[in-house]
Amino acid sequence: MHPRTYFPLAYAAVPAIEIINQLTRDIEMTASWGDTYFDPQFARAAIRRLRRDADARIQIESSVMNDSTPDSPAAQLASLLAAAYPLSQNVAEVLSERLRRQLSLPAPDMVHDHLSRTGLPTPLLLLRILDPGDPNGS
Repeated sequence: MHPRTYFPLAYAAVPAIEIINQLTRDIEMTASWGDTYFDPQFARAAIRRLRRDADARIQIESSVMNDSTPDSPAAQLASLLAAAYPLSQNVAEVLSERLRRQLSLPAPDMVHDHLSRTGLPTPLLLLRILDPGDPNGS
């Protein structure tokens, strides 16, 4: 199935309890393509689902707040979440802690941001999420 068809259907149909698995699978799939062409379709479908489904948002928030979720995947999920809905104070605090941890590393992790279609240091993505004042991220 073409990605432009797949992403909207997948995110409309997946049960909320499975949203993390769907996102993880699709993030891995798009990374394996080595191309950012379908990032907008992926991001729009995920954001649309998160805007309309509180249960799906709760699943994402739980994953972001879970200490066993590495910082970079948590930042990817939080980026989609923040684009869909205002972050709760608890999620913002956890992201701030993740930012502090990343800044203390000798070399911060790298992450792909599906909204900006770029690879960037995880701390930069976390800063963009926590301070969305500039929509261009500059």
